[in-house]
Amino acid sequence: MSFFAWFDLAHSFREDIVMPEEDYNTLRTLLEQRKGITEGGNVSGKDLCDFALRFNSFIRYLYESLATWSNEPPVPGVLVTVQESEYIVKQLSMMYVSPENWTDGYYEVMMREVFDLMTTGTNRNKDLFHAELLTPKQAAEVIGVFSEWLGTKGVELVIPYGGHELLNAKDCCHWCERCEQYIHDTDIKVVSKLDVCEGSCPEGCAEPYQCESCDYCAVPEEQYFCPSCDNEIDL
Repeated sequence: MSFFAWFDLAHSFREDIVMPEEDYNTLRTLLEQRKGITEGGNVSGKDLCDFALRFNSFIRYLYESLATWSNEPPVPGVLVTVQESEYIVKQLSMMYVSPENWTDGYYEVMMREVFDLMTTGTNRNKDLFHAELLTPKQAAEVIGVFSEWLGTKGVELVIPYGGHELLNAKDCCHWCERCEQYIHDTDIKVVSKLDVCEGSCPEGCAEPYQCESCDYCAVPEEQYFCPSCDNEIDL
């Protein structure tokens, strides 16, 4: 069962629990802050997303820690009685942010959770995928469809050639026009000549990759002028 569903269904802890004092204080602070963090109020989308990620992350940590604290009460700690936990648990539902308020960073986090769910059958929220698992490339295609509806500004999540991990294209990949797929920076094969500075994608299509800073250039051991990026490099 998803731990968010567990907190939605539960009414209290099953027994008195001793929590680490720092975690108890963090919990009470987050619960108090949540009262003032609501959509439609004077809160920016960024603040909403940042708080939701922090709040949900702590709920995840709390759920995973309860059994440990029950078996090995932390010292020093704060005793949370079943009666007090009734007040706490009813406020521990997952915090959702409407898509119109999503930041690029929040979108990326949410889509990675969806990707894990579709490719492995579960995710860090303990959600379950009740269908045949998708390949990483299939899941990335589905996420690409989501992006059209969600109206993301600058995030394109892709599976680069030969890869299995969902990556942010702008951070590490280049688009190969001939292969029509993303190539990871580290997989670009360098092809060096005195009169050209280029590379090609690893699938062998020989599509040139024009360098931007000569980081990918392998040149003779002499002063070299790159006609593609207009950099003169002295080796």
